[in-house]
Amino acid sequence: MALHCPYCQSGLEKETARCAVCGLCMDSADDAFGVAPAVTAGLCDPESLLDAGETRRLRRALGAFRESFPQVEPTVMICPVEARHPLGPWVFWFFNRSDLGAALSTGAENRHVLLVIDSENLRAAATVGYGLEPFLTQGALARILENLVQPLEKEEFGEAAVRFVEELGVRLGIILAGMPHAASAAHEETAGGARAEW
Repeated sequence: MALHCPYCQSGLEKETARCAVCGLCMDSADDAFGVAPAVTAGLCDPESLLDAGETRRLRRALGAFRESFPQVEPTVMICPVEARHPLGPWVFWFFNRSDLGAALSTGAENRHVLLVIDSENLRAAATVGYGLEPFLTQGALARILENLVQPLEKEEFGEAAVRFVEELGVRLGIILAGMPHAASAAHEETAGGARAEW
């Protein structure tokens, strides 16, 4: 499976630490972004920006998604990100450097989906593990994120997150419906990159 730079999308060799085109590497990202905040899989709302009703609704959406796609692990993080940081590369760095990344499978076994909602600058970005990259390209993620524009403008972070999870499920369902062999294989597994932002 081809690997791609999360910033410029150029092809990467499997063991390459730095993109030959744009120069992105994890060490330089560490210098720029600092220490990754702690996070656990599922819903992470460290500043309690969602009220109880929004939290229940989002947890239900995440639960329904996992029931339909037990091989995929979604995580939603709602937090402020410094405006000076480009969100797409920050999310990729966070995905790999956080507590979440430490627990992830690598390569094609990585089927995690991470949505980060920047509550301070009203923007969102998503990334997926390499196991999902053939199915959820940068363009596909960008189209899903388009559904978040209006709720983000209104600071409706719970609504934005639910829309992402539900639309992600719709798109994966369409993909699997057209690939019977992939669908049957996927449901036998229990096990997470493309990047996009708005």
